[in-house]
Amino acid sequence: MATRKSSKTSMSLSRLKILAAGEEAPYQELIVELLASGDRLAREAALEALLERPLPGMRDQLRALFDELSGASDKLDPGAHLRERIAQLLLTFEDTRDLDVGLRASETYEKSMGVDSTANLRALGLKLVAMADLDVFPYVAAEHVNDAGSWSPEPANTALQLLASTGNQVAVYQWLVAGEHDPARRLPGSLAATAAAVLGGAHMIRCHDVAETVQAVKVALGVHRAREAG
Repeated sequence: MATRKSSKTSMSLSRLKILAAGEEAPYQELIVELLASGDRLAREAALEALLERPLPGMRDQLRALFDELSGASDKLDPGAHLRERIAQLLLTFEDTRDLDVGLRASETYEKSMGVDSTANLRALGLKLVAMADLDVFPYVAAEHVNDAGSWSPEPANTALQLLASTGNQVAVYQWLVAGEHDPARRLPGSLAATAAAVLGGAHMIRCHDVAETVQAVKVALGVHRAREAG
């Protein structure tokens, strides 16, 4: 039975390579078939193909697959690689940007071999939330400014960049200094918020520690110019 299933999957993947460059209807039909197959290799190939040649109107299928994978992630999607691809695809079209999937992706904490394996998924989830609902986004992103226990800075960096770029410097500041009741010890958080705001496009900064803030702004501008030049 396993050999027959493997042979069928191989044939379908061969067809996928051919149809990916052809007419949309048979390509979409095979994509839907592979996503529903239950075969991890087939699903991964279909999602990779969609990243190369996206199809409109796939929101329901992608959302259903995300639900299925999240419900049994240890067996169906260890490491969250398939769910990462789904989040990337949902960002592709305006009508597929899904707030519910974004929220669940941003709240996913799973480990593989004892290490947090879903940091990139949380970052993609934050982007989905930002695209889907800017009113909800600041509250979700603020929780990730200090993404506890992650080996990767991606969720925190994404949260800071998006908060700054959407004009939420106040939220950035509040959450960077959260829990620090001594104002004298809040300067590092304030400078980090300043740098994030400048990198996000801010043109004016109100501050009390002028010399320190000027230095932080110069560093942030230097980073920005280096990125532009590189």
